[in-house]
Amino acid sequence: MQRPRTTGFLLMTILATAFALLPPRAHAADGGIARLILPGAVTAAHAKFETDCSNCHVAFDKAAQPRVCMDCHKAIAQDVRAHTGLHGRLKETRCDTCHTEHKGRAANIVALNPTTFDHALTDFPLLGKHRGGECSDCHAKQMKFRAAPHVCAGCHTKDDAHGNRLGPDCAQCHDADNWKVAHFDHSRTTFPLGGSHARVQCTSCHTQSIRTLPIRRGHLGEQ
Repeated sequence: MQRPRTTGFLLMTILATAFALLPPRAHAADGGIARLILPGAVTAAHAKFETDCSNCHVAFDKAAQPRVCMDCHKAIAQDVRAHTGLHGRLKETRCDTCHTEHKGRAANIVALNPTTFDHALTDFPLLGKHRGGECSDCHAKQMKFRAAPHVCAGCHTKDDAHGNRLGPDCAQCHDADNWKVAHFDHSRTTFPLGGSHARVQCTSCHTQSIRTLPIRRGHLGEQ
C-alpha cells in the first residue's frame, strides 16, 4: 500500500508546478516567485542562474543532476570520461554527495578536508619530500585546485640549477626523495657509456662542475 503524501510534499509539488507554468518574465521578476520554493540562496558562483530553476535542475528527474552539472563544468566532465584527475577516479557519480547548494552566497561548497584528502586520487600523488607539505605550497589562493602545476618546473623554475637547458622534465634525472641525487641516463647523449666507461665516476671525465657543462647536440633535453 502506497504511503499517503504529506501536506508539505503536496504544497511543494503545487508550487513547483505553478512556477513551471508561469511565463519567463514572471520567473525573473526580482526572483520573488522563485524564492517561494528555493530552499536557500545559492553560492555566489551560481547566483546568475538562481532566477530560473531549470538552469540547474530537471523537473522531477533527480538522476539527471550530474549531467546538468557537467554541462557547465566541462573540464570536470572531460576528467570523468577519461578517468583522469580527482573526479575521474571517484566511484561516486552524484555531484551533490560532495557539493551541496542553497546554503547562501558565501558558502564553501567544495568541502575538501586537507587532513583526510587522499592525494593519490589526483594526477599528482605526493611522493618523497612532497609528503607533509602545506596545501598552500602548491595551491595558491583563489586558484582552482585542479589548476596547480603537475610538472616539477611548474613550481621549481627558480631552483633549476641548469638554467632550463635540460628541459622541464626534472624527473628524468631527479626524484622527490633526494633532489641532489641525480640519475642521469648517459645513453641519451652523444657519448653513451659502454665497457669500462660504464663504471667510472662522472668527475673522471667531467672535471668542471657538471651543472655548467655546455649542452651538445643529442644531449638530454635538447629540442
